[in-house]
Amino acid sequence: MMRTLYRCLRRSHLGAAVLCGAMFCATVSAVYAQEQAQTQPLSENSAAQQSDESADAGALAPKVTSELMPDEVAPGQSARLRVTVLVPTYMPRPVEFADLDQANLRVRLGERATTPLSRRMDGRTWSGVTRTYQLTPLAPGQYNLGPAKLTITFQHPDSGEIVSEAAETDVQTLTATVPPAAAGLSPYIAGRSLSLSQTFTTTRAGAEESEGAVEQIDASSEGTVELAVGDSLKRDITLAIEGGSVLLLPSLNEQASAAGMEVYTASPKVSEHEAGGERSESVTYIAQQSGHASLPSLSLRWYDTQSEKVATVQLEGLALSIKGGGFPAVGQRSDFACWWLLMPLLGLLLLLWACRRWLLPLWQQRQQKLAQQQEALGVGALADLHKAAKARHYAASLTAWQHLQQCVPVLSAHRRAAVIEALAGIGQQRYGTGAGTETSALWQTLEQALPSAGDLRASAEPGVLPELNPHARPQTVA
Repeated sequence: MMRTLYRCLRRSHLGAAVLCGAMFCATVSAVYAQEQAQTQPLSENSAAQQSDESADAGALAPKVTSELMPDEVAPGQSARLRVTVLVPTYMPRPVEFADLDQANLRVRLGERATTPLSRRMDGRTWSGVTRTYQLTPLAPGQYNLGPAKLTITFQHPDSGEIVSEAAETDVQTLTATVPPAAAGLSPYIAGRSLSLSQTFTTTRAGAEESEGAVEQIDASSEGTVELAVGDSLKRDITLAIEGGSVLLLPSLNEQASAAGMEVYTASPKVSEHEAGGERSESVTYIAQQSGHASLPSLSLRWYDTQSEKVATVQLEGLALSIKGGGFPAVGQRSDFACWWLLMPLLGLLLLLWACRRWLLPLWQQRQQKLAQQQEALGVGALADLHKAAKARHYAASLTAWQHLQQCVPVLSAHRRAAVIEALAGIGQQRYGTGAGTETSALWQTLEQALPSAGDLRASAEPGVLPELNPHARPQTVA
């Protein structure tokens, strides 16, 4: 019985222990589950809050949009690219827009190309600017516009600081295509309208302005205009285009030549506006010879973008009647001018030939005669003597002195004695009892005693006679 009771108690303690362990595990599991339930909403709320903050920051960033209308045009026609920049506050400095210039694309900004604007978005008022570019392709092809970089300076909506951010526009592509109807048109000109007009003004040669020297001529008249040789006729031509580029308008001066008239063309003047422009040219004709002449008619083919057909505009020419003797024609005047330019050259060549034929022998004879005279005067021998004296060459000095005496036997006795004395002294010190002593002073004395070229010429004059007795002493009269 005791054993049975012990077994029952043992079983009851074991069950209680098991029951207590189960209850403890259940309690721990419940606490952990409650902590997890409390932690998970916090992390989800934090992530959601960060996502909302990022969304708010992205929503308040500057917004840049671009729009190209139309995106396909013909060369010479214009399209508009509108770039809009918006910020949630305000911009203290203008937006720095990018440069869109590229080859064969004309980019223009009108007078009010950049304008301010405001827009209501998400319950907030945004402010900004919009800029409109006028794009005109000058040749067929595709022109990629963007991404263009912008610099936007604005007040940050949260911190209130002035910040600068870089942004880019969307990529836009403008396509320029020649219409099939204008495929063979050269040069290619397109627009809504194209007109040609002209005026004529004559200026009479030799007439005063008050006497009617300048006269307007009716371009629509079918009669013949009378001119005199030397009169000038000015033709002013104006090309006007709408809905196209004035830069594509060609020059009509190549069609303006006229036979018997000298033609002068002035530089064209081009004025451009938003819808088109004008090109003005001026041609002046000068009557060169009497007879009949005519100014040519002018024509230009272009593509009408409204009717989508090729049209032609034309200007009528003008018949002229020229009276008077007049000047030679342009070609003849050119020939005369060439002859007048060649005549001085021919004269110069003839003068050179005459100089070589007659003057050169005379000059050579003159030079030879002068050389003989110089030799007769002893100038050459004197030069050799000076050279030998400077070189301290005694033998050469003696030879040159002997040659000089033969050429000029009428040297003065005083100069002759001085030279002989100097040479004798040098010889005495070089080869006599004074051998080995310094001779520089004697050489200087010799150089000073030598005659000059003027002395030689004076001695050769006819009025100068040699002394009868150069060794005689002068006598004094009591």
